[in-house]
Amino acid sequence: MVYSLGVSFTNTRLGRPPAFTGLANYGEALFSDHRFWSSVLITFKVGAPASVLEFAIGLLLATLLNRNIRGRIVFMSFLSLPVMIAPAVAWLTWRMLYAPKYGIEGGEVICEKRTSGSCSGSPS
Repeated sequence: MVYSLGVSFTNTRLGRPPAFTGLANYGEALFSDHRFWSSVLITFKVGAPASVLEFAIGLLLATLLNRNIRGRIVFMSFLSLPVMIAPAVAWLTWRMLYAPKYGIEGGEVICEKRTSGSCSGSPS
């Protein structure tokens, strides 16, 4: 983030050394770039209704779960499933990544050992 902040004060082009421009990039974005304000408008057009809708759904669910209704425990269990599934999927991903036979340590994903029994490190 610090690097990005530093680059934002320069006129960086691919293949050329960056030239310091100071606040000119920000002035251009705020006062003369119609795409910037169009993007801000679209962000608010999408973000504001989504935030209101998410807040309303969350408030409705919280109100329903605060009452003593039939099936409340089952519904609360289903609501907590995403919280439990995400760490399990991350664990499985890292487990497969570091698996001794097929993970990055085993090397068989990159280079299969065929009849020669040797691996040159390049895919065949």
